[in-house]
Amino acid sequence: MKKNTPLPTETQPQPNPFREAGEQLARMEAEGLLPQTFDLRAACADREFALLIEQYPTEAAVRIYDAEQRAALAEQNAKEKLQWQMKRRNALPKPQRGDSGISATPDYMSMSSEAFRNLESNLKKAAHRGGRVKI
Repeated sequence: MKKNTPLPTETQPQPNPFREAGEQLARMEAEGLLPQTFDLRAACADREFALLIEQYPTEAAVRIYDAEQRAALAEQNAKEKLQWQMKRRNALPKPQRGDSGISATPDYMSMSSEAFRNLESNLKKAAHRGGRVKI
């Protein structure tokens, strides 16, 4: 046997948080109370802002959303700055050895035979011309 539940005689309108929030946002914009960096069009198109409007009062949702957007922008700027610094560092000449710069004296032990013969002939030519030869 079913029990009949009485129907309400008068239906009360359901509160619409988005309509109320829209009115408050319009008032805040007209009074200049929105943060300078807050983009109202972008916020209204963003699902995250809608979730904040459901959870918090409108002013708090605006502040939270603006803070999150500025934090995301700061993070992106920091990443770009880091990438730029890494590119700049990679463009610098690198030392051959990790502990010091490039040695000015030639390394005779690691020269190829052909390079050593060329060096030897250049030194002999310089010595014949009367030039000073340093090894």
